[in-house]
Amino acid sequence: MYYVYENWTADKKAVIHRGECRFCNNGKGTGKGTLGESNGKWHGGYLKYQDAKKKAESLENREVRECKFCIK
Repeated sequence: MYYVYENWTADKKAVIHRGECRFCNNGKGTGKGTLGESNGKWHGGYLKYQDAKKKAESLENREVRECKFCIK
């Protein structure tokens, strides 16, 4: 399963993660210092990487990246 984290405060980015990633936790994030959706939002889960990438690319004004830890 793949997820996209849309961040609209720090870097205006959309990062693609695997569900089992320690930063993703199946679309729940790390839970540290969270402020609901004030900093960003999780999208997914997507069965295919290509579907997650399509979603990330559809988000307005976001640089699309892959998580450096779970996608190599």
